[in-house]
Amino acid sequence: MKAEKGIRKFGLSRKGGFMKRKTFLLVILLSAGIFILCILASPAQKEEAPLYDVLIKNGKVLDGSLKPEAVADVAIKDGQIVKIARSITGKAN
Repeated sequence: MKAEKGIRKFGLSRKGGFMKRKTFLLVILLSAGIFILCILASPAQKEEAPLYDVLIKNGKVLDGSLKPEAVADVAIKDGQIVKIARSITGKAN
């Protein structure tokens, strides 16, 4: 009984009090919507394309296994081949 008196003292009761359940859910949904809109509206940071020392586009690549040559891009950084792929997005100095 004492707990119920304390709850009623602050305007809350089991019947709804100052904020009914529907109003509470509406406030929560609106808050979540505003939060999502703020995240979507914020400017996203662009991921910059990787920078390589040398980038060979559409080169003929031989792997030493006597298979026919393949056309691929080759990226070199600090004197080492770092990537071989059909298409590499990036820039070279």
